[in-house]
This record gives sequence, C-alpha cells and structure tokens, in this order.
Amino acid sequence: MLVRLISKGQSETSRYRFLAKTGGYAWVVTQATVIYDKQKPHSVVCVNYVLRMSNLADDLCGQSREREDT
Repeated sequence: MLVRLISKGQSETSRYRFLAKTGGYAWVVTQATVIYDKQKPHSVVCVNYVLRMSNLADDLCGQSREREDT
C-alpha cells in the first residue's frame, strides 16, 4: 500500500476487520490520499469505510459452512 500511495498519490487497503466492543467484527477498507502543499507531500488523509458488521457466531458459522462446501 505504501509504495502505491507514494507513486500514485492514493491507495486502498485490502479488507480487514476490527474487533468491536460487543464482541463482533467490523469489516473495513481504508482509502488513503496524499495532500500536497506547494507541490510537496504535506500529509496523508485516510478514510475508513465499514463494509459490514458481524458478530462472532455469524463468522464462525460462515467458516464452518465454507469448509463443508469444499
């Protein structure tokens, strides 16, 4: 991600998950953009997008179904 961010000025992560207070997960993607000042990189702004929320039981059931299908 960092190499692409430096070369193109913006980048996006693969999806990953955050553990929620309630015990579930938030599946998230982060988009990063370089902000320039006088044609020099000044800062990076990141925006996190929540793709979906799930609880632990849903994730475990989904994993077991995937194993059964293969």
